[in-house]
Amino acid sequence: MKKRILIFSALIFALTGCNSSPSNSDLEDYLNPIFDSCKNLKIVDIKKTNGYQEDGYYRVEFSYGLELKDPSLLDTMRNRWNEEKEEEQRRKEATENFYATRDALEKDIEKSAQDIGINVRFTSLSNEIIVRNQGFSAEVTNGTPEFLQEKINKWKNLVKNREHAIESQKPFKIFGSEETIVYKNYYNGCNPSVKQFTKSLFEGQQFALLQSDDKTPLFNEYKVKVNFILPMRKTENGWRVISKN
Repeated sequence: MKKRILIFSALIFALTGCNSSPSNSDLEDYLNPIFDSCKNLKIVDIKKTNGYQEDGYYRVEFSYGLELKDPSLLDTMRNRWNEEKEEEQRRKEATENFYATRDALEKDIEKSAQDIGINVRFTSLSNEIIVRNQGFSAEVTNGTPEFLQEKINKWKNLVKNREHAIESQKPFKIFGSEETIVYKNYYNGCNPSVKQFTKSLFEGQQFALLQSDDKTPLFNEYKVKVNFILPMRKTENGWRVISKN
């Protein structure tokens, strides 16, 4: 009789103990809804790796992966970034050419004016030149020689066209803000609670790439493998993550 009781007790223990620790599905039931808010980022390959009882809860060790739902978005961003990078180079060259042309023209105007006894002063208003008689007189000359006026008009048109070109420039959407744009792409739409499970996404090698002068690696997809630990407790509704605070 005692032997039967022991066998029966062992059977009961086996039946009740078959769900005595969280499973992969329990982890998936908790993690997947958290990542549902993300438009681009997803969690994959959730696998329990270890676990044990500790202070009234179960310490679950598990691993998972992080990757993009649609990596082609990064390709689109890379193409746009390359276009903007080329445009930035064109703007830089245009700026250098403008200053070189303007400086040379100003020297020419100043020399031509001095040769005929006239002073010229370029004001803080970029398209204004004040032409004065030499000496202590502050009177503006009434008649600027035609050849000098032509050079002055050329200078004014040069500056005016430059200002118009700058005003017409459209701001870059990606170039110059690569880190921010890529970061937002990964976390687009994500609930704030996602952050605790994605801290390693931009750490280590990825973080070094973010700080590098070479921005092209930013547009390569980061597939990260993460090891994590969660405290869980068995309830009437199954295994639930608990707060240790």
